[in-house]
Amino acid sequence: MGVSGLLSFLENYCPSACYKVKIETLLEEYRQQNGTVTLPTIVVDGTGCLRSLYGDLDWVCGGQMKEFKEVAEHFVQSFKNLNVRLVFFFDGPTVEEKRPRWVERRIQSMRDVDEILNLISMPPYKSQNLKRKHRNYFILPPGLGNVARFLFKTEFGCEVHVSVKENDEEIAEFARKENCFAVLAQDTDFVILEGAKYYLSMANLRLTTMETTLYDRSELAVALSLDKKYLPLLATLMGNDIVKKNELTKFHTKISKKNHYKTAKQVAAFINDLQINDDDETVYDKIAEEVFGDTSKSSIIKYSVESYKPISSPADDSIVSELDCKTESWKEIVREALRRHRNGLTSAHVWAIVYGQPFELSTALENYRSNDMPFAAQLYCPLRQRMYGILLKEKPFPEGKTEHQISEWVVVPGFELMKSSIVISPIYPTVPHPGLLALWNDSSQDVADKKWNLFVNAVSETINGDELKKLDSHLILPAAAIRYMYEYDVISEDEAKAFIATAVVVSHSPAEWLRRLNVPKINERAVRLATLYTRGFGMLTLLVTAIGEPVPLKTVMPWLSFDGKLFQKIYDAATRRKEENFILCNKKEENLDAFYKVASVVFNDPLYKNRKS
Repeated sequence: MGVSGLLSFLENYCPSACYKVKIETLLEEYRQQNGTVTLPTIVVDGTGCLRSLYGDLDWVCGGQMKEFKEVAEHFVQSFKNLNVRLVFFFDGPTVEEKRPRWVERRIQSMRDVDEILNLISMPPYKSQNLKRKHRNYFILPPGLGNVARFLFKTEFGCEVHVSVKENDEEIAEFARKENCFAVLAQDTDFVILEGAKYYLSMANLRLTTMETTLYDRSELAVALSLDKKYLPLLATLMGNDIVKKNELTKFHTKISKKNHYKTAKQVAAFINDLQINDDDETVYDKIAEEVFGDTSKSSIIKYSVESYKPISSPADDSIVSELDCKTESWKEIVREALRRHRNGLTSAHVWAIVYGQPFELSTALENYRSNDMPFAAQLYCPLRQRMYGILLKEKPFPEGKTEHQISEWVVVPGFELMKSSIVISPIYPTVPHPGLLALWNDSSQDVADKKWNLFVNAVSETINGDELKKLDSHLILPAAAIRYMYEYDVISEDEAKAFIATAVVVSHSPAEWLRRLNVPKINERAVRLATLYTRGFGMLTLLVTAIGEPVPLKTVMPWLSFDGKLFQKIYDAATRRKEENFILCNKKEENLDAFYKVASVVFNDPLYKNRKS
């Protein structure tokens, strides 16, 4: 992520542009220089900071969501203690110009997943060996981005934005307009972009002392003897998400003989030697000829350079006007979908679908070399199709067409051979649909009932919606997700019971107790099932936001009903040791009562609780 080799150059060879700072000291200086600013703003690259924020929590077993919530709360409170306003930005849909890079990263992470699952399945397994061997590997627990976004907004009251275009550019633009104190991120693109006064490192942040590393854009330019206005060209010719580093190998070899230190220095020297005339319209042709020996590459160089330059994003009305909405009613729906997306009120996928962009599903801990269980993208395809039907029911058909089609970039076996996205069609609801604007904004009981019916209809035609509705709110999505997996014969009855018991135990378990859980042996099948479950839970959360919250989003967050390590322990108890339900429920009657209520929905058996444990 960011500019290839720049972080290494900064940290190893450029001390004037990369040094440790105390954030409190910087704030004092900033307040003295800006006397009218009482609440300095730090813009956080929410997506880019997830890895550092998640830290050392277990990520193999499916995610430690309640522990993550505590970590995130401590993070927010640490900045509140310094009287700082945090504003989070999260990625929206992938910008299509960066699709090749997105695909490349997914292919690499598929290889990582293969290696991780091999280690888990090779006896004798030791969890500490996995951590040691995979210090540099990390697969985000499915849905963590959505969890973090809703967490910061609904639980901690932070300002949250979701990007429409490139996230880095929107962060930099916001930081400039709002005269922000700092950007907190881990992406060297921010060294190049003009944004806040300071760019602070998330990876090096220590909350105990509130110290981190500062990367100084101006000092970098001085160290390279380069005018700051040419930093975007430097980033382009070092390699970034637009111009790949491997495409520059011959150029780098020619000027620096593959020495990382010399690469930065020599690229800067190369730029200075060009003696660029800013009025010369052929300058990119000349650079392309020098770098690639091919003037046709001038357009991608220009695109990369201009992506770093300060620009104003188009107004939302302009974004809506770009679409051929055909009707005013659909245009109003698109406008409202954009507003909700910007403000983090829905999953980012909702805007993508309404706007006509592809649906994305990234890599997770699935065995892409085996077909012994379905893959998440395939398993939940019917659910997505029914959700598409809800979102696109009012959209006019394209000219000359009688059907909508949705493009999907989803990671499945053979993904590395895909040259284009998969295309699927929506399945329209068979129950009354009051219209998206009503679903999103009408609080009447009539619309609330229609929301619920649409939700149940999208999940399953066989699930008992009345019994599902009677469950405590935090158990509705777990019951629906487990029912879906059971209905499609993905899990056995014992495995379903393990998921149910996990859901009812987590809600009454403090994070500290979950943190102390030790899982000496990890079951590979349980890891993969946890992936399928959390993917399904994420799809249901997406459905909930698409319909306008048939159940309050705050009451169905995954930290209320899932914990990866706990699931591993209960899975072993349920499937290998065949423990009684009371034991699975942590020997608590209140948990057992909730277990039977959920089980009656999952197994579609109102008398399930009367069966033998």
